Amino acid sequence: MPDFPSASRTAAVIASLFFCGLTPRISSSADFLAVRAGLFQYQERAAKAVEELKKNGIDCEIRKEEDRYAVRCGRFAGHAEARTLQGRLAVSGYDEAVIVPADGATGETEAQPARAAPEPPPPGTRPAEARTISGDIFEKKKRNFHLYLGLEGDYSDNIFNTRDDRKADFSTVLSPGISFNIPGVKENWRLTAIETANVTPGGTALTRFPTRYPNRLVASVSYHAEIERFMKYTSENTTSHIAEGFLQYNFRGGLSVDLQDQFMRSHNQRGTGIFFTLDRFNSNFFSTFVSYEVSDRMLLRADFSNFSVHYLASQNDFRDRTDNGASAFVFYKVGSKTALFVQYEFLDIRYDENVLSGSREHHVFAGLRWDVTARTKGSVKAGYGAKDFSASGQSNTKDFLAEAQVDYFFTPKTSVSLVASRKTNESDVSAANFIVSDSARATYTQRFTKKVNGSVRLSWQRDRYEGDVTIGAETKQLVEKYVEAAVALQYEFKEWLKFDLGFSRARRTASFSELEYTTNTVYLKAASFF
Repeated sequence: MPDFPSASRTAAVIASLFFCGLTPRISSSADFLAVRAGLFQYQERAAKAVEELKKNGIDCEIRKEEDRYAVRCGRFAGHAEARTLQGRLAVSGYDEAVIVPADGATGETEAQPARAAPEPPPPGTRPAEARTISGDIFEKKKRNFHLYLGLEGDYSDNIFNTRDDRKADFSTVLSPGISFNIPGVKENWRLTAIETANVTPGGTALTRFPTRYPNRLVASVSYHAEIERFMKYTSENTTSHIAEGFLQYNFRGGLSVDLQDQFMRSHNQRGTGIFFTLDRFNSNFFSTFVSYEVSDRMLLRADFSNFSVHYLASQNDFRDRTDNGASAFVFYKVGSKTALFVQYEFLDIRYDENVLSGSREHHVFAGLRWDVTARTKGSVKAGYGAKDFSASGQSNTKDFLAEAQVDYFFTPKTSVSLVASRKTNESDVSAANFIVSDSARATYTQRFTKKVNGSVRLSWQRDRYEGDVTIGAETKQLVEKYVEAAVALQYEFKEWLKFDLGFSRARRTASFSELEYTTNTVYLKAASFF
C-alpha cells in the first residue's frame, strides 16, 4: 500500500552532479553548444552576472531572448565540455544553467558587449519600486538563507477514502519553510530532501545516488511544515513537520563522506491497511555514505542507515519498529557516462512488540547507471532477496527484486520519467507477515511556453499480503491494487512565484470489497521561493 505522508508533497532536490554533471535538455543536432547561465528581466542584472562569472574565470556574453536577457557562456563542439561548464555554473549558484545551441535560432540578436550599459526600468515604474518590488529583487541569487511559502486549496469528494458513506470537504494547506545552506544556492530552497516510506525496510523507497559536489564542504539544514485545515470535518485537521540536516565533506585523494538526518511528524494517507482513520506517527531517518574513487574508472561506496517509526494511536503499536541497514557498492565505468555496479544490502528489522516478527534481509543486486546523451539518464538494477524471520516456526522467504529509474527527453520541452520496482515491504496489518509489492509510475511533462508547463502522471501498485487476514466473517489473503491518474498545469508568474492547478483520480480495489474506494481531488496552489 502507498505509505507516503502528506508532508512529502513539497519535497524538492538539487539535480545530480554525480558522473559529470546535470543532464542537458537540448537535442544534439546543433553544430556548436553554449551554456545559458540564466535569464534576466533587466540588462543591468545580466551585466552584473557576467562580471561575477568573469571573476570566477568563466567568460560569458549577453544575448537578447524575446523579452529577457540571457547570459551565455562558452562555445563547444561537444556535450562533454558543455556539461563540465554546466557543473561549474551550478556550483557557482547558477543551478538553472542549461545547454543551448551556440548559434541557435531562438530569438537571439547579435552578441552584446558583456559590460552593457544599465537599462532603466520599464516606463511608469517609480524609482522606489525599481529598488524594492520591481521583480528583479526576487530574481534567483546565490543565498545562504532561503524561505518558502506555499498555500494550497483542495476539494475532495471522499476525504476518508471509503467505499460507502463518502464525505466531501474543502481543505487549505499552508506550507512555510526555511533553509540555511553552505555554500549559498540559487534555486532550491532545500539543498537535499529525503523521501521516506514507513512500510519500506530501511525507510527509503528507492536507491539513492548521492550528489558529489566539487566543494570541500557542503552543508544544509531546513525545516518546513504543512498546516492542513478542513472546512467541515475539523477533527481531521493536522500539522506536519519535517526537519532535515545534510553535511558532505570531500577529502583530497577521492574520499567523500555524507551525513543526513530527517525527523518527521506526519501521517499516512487515509484508507490504507484495514483502517480508515488517520495514522499519525513520528519517524527519524539517519544515513551516512562513504565513497572513495579508487581510479578514474572505479568507485567504492559504503552506506549505513538507521530508521525508526512510532505511531501515536494504540491500534498501531504493533507497527513501531527500528531498522538498521548497511550497503556496499562497487561502481565500474565502462564509458564516460555509463557505469556498471554491484550492491550488497543488509537490513536488521526489529519491532517493539511481538505481534509482527522481526527479520534480517540480505539483498544482492547487479545494475547499470547512465547519463549517456542529452536525451536519457537513469539506473536499473535487479537481484535476489532473502528474508529470515526471528520468530520460531515462521518460514523464511526468498524473492526476485528489481528497480528502474529512467528519464528520457524527446525534445528540450518534452520529457518522460519512469519509476518501477518489485520489493518486499513490512505489513500494516497485524495478521499478515509482510507484503510483496510491485509498482510503476510514469510522468509526462510538457513545456508549452516559457511560463506554462503541464504534466500527466499515471501510477499503479499491487500489494500481496503474505498470511491470511480476517475482516468481518471472511478470512483469506489480502491482495489490493492502487491506480491513480493526475493532470496538472503550472504557471510561472515570476521566477519567485508559481501557481499550480491539478486534478487526480485514485482508485483502490481489493480482495475484500469493503476496502475499495474511488476518490477525486482538485487543487490550486501558489508557491513562493525567496
